[in-house]
Amino acid sequence: MKKSKKIVAIFIVVIFVFSLGTTTSFSSRLNDISRKIDNAETKLKNDKKKISQIDAIMGALEKKIKEIEGEVIKLKGEILSTMVDIENANKKLEKSKQKLKRTQGELNQRLRNMYKSGSVGFVDVMLTSENVDALLSNAELVKKIYSGDKSMVEKLKQEYMEIKADKERLEKLQASLKSKQNVLKQRQQAIANTKSSYMDKKGKLVDGNKKTKMLITSLHEDASDILNANEKHYSGGSYSGGNMMWPCNGSVVCGFGPRICPFHGYEIHSGIDIAASTGTPVVAAKSGRVSLAGWNGSFGNCVKIYHGGEISTLYGHNSRLLVSQGQRVKKGQIIARVGSTGNSTGPHCHFSVIRNGSYVNPMNYLK
Repeated sequence: MKKSKKIVAIFIVVIFVFSLGTTTSFSSRLNDISRKIDNAETKLKNDKKKISQIDAIMGALEKKIKEIEGEVIKLKGEILSTMVDIENANKKLEKSKQKLKRTQGELNQRLRNMYKSGSVGFVDVMLTSENVDALLSNAELVKKIYSGDKSMVEKLKQEYMEIKADKERLEKLQASLKSKQNVLKQRQQAIANTKSSYMDKKGKLVDGNKKTKMLITSLHEDASDILNANEKHYSGGSYSGGNMMWPCNGSVVCGFGPRICPFHGYEIHSGIDIAASTGTPVVAAKSGRVSLAGWNGSFGNCVKIYHGGEISTLYGHNSRLLVSQGQRVKKGQIIARVGSTGNSTGPHCHFSVIRNGSYVNPMNYLK
């Protein structure tokens, strides 16, 4: 009898050691995957931030390009207007030139005619004048003729020079406008090149993000494979009764056993998580007495019910508690409302079954 007990004890120790070794290896692999996922998600977050910054820069550059484009169009209009003004100045200049040439020709022809007819100069005026009054009158007339001709020529010359100066001013203005337009086009091209460079950087980041997301998916699949392969080590005790009712309506989003927790990394999940909307009724899975109704660390607002026979149930992350410690409750009685208190990423009911002080798989106890 003693020998039989000794063999059983050795067998239990061997199983425990084997299980411990498996657990240690299992934990190490999951922790390694968890670290890789954390690093990948951090990189993804940083790259998304960089992409947002690049988008902001490219938006500013695009705005600047459009502003310069508007200035270039405006300058183009001014250049065309100046070209029209220059063309008009050329026409005026040619017209003035022809007028001056014609007037000078007429004056020269008059002088030639006067010379040929012998009626030139004050001497002729003095000799042909009958008296002093006539002399003075004729002399004044000759003077006026010469003075008028000279004034007309000078006026035409001045008009010509003014038109020429205006044309030269317009040509300088046109050259200045073209130079400014070229500078703006160069700036526009430089900004466009900078934008293109940022687009390349964004493209590389986007491609990198796709690869990072694929890596994260692959790592989660690896973790899932490990969890599924080793779930039998944490399946918990069986319960033949199976007479507990579901604590709330919803979908199981996380099962019992090993998992990668968003708060603690690798851990043994002590129950199941049932996703449901905030305020959804939470009911007692079985009749019993409330042993806890209040805040319970990572479980947040929590209710714990003792059902006798070393069996208890726990309901975590509630938004409201509707029972108090020591109160007796019946199976199906509403005891709380679904929430997201404590360590939680969204509204759900965490449901645990505790037998002889150890967490066991709730799925073996639910109908």
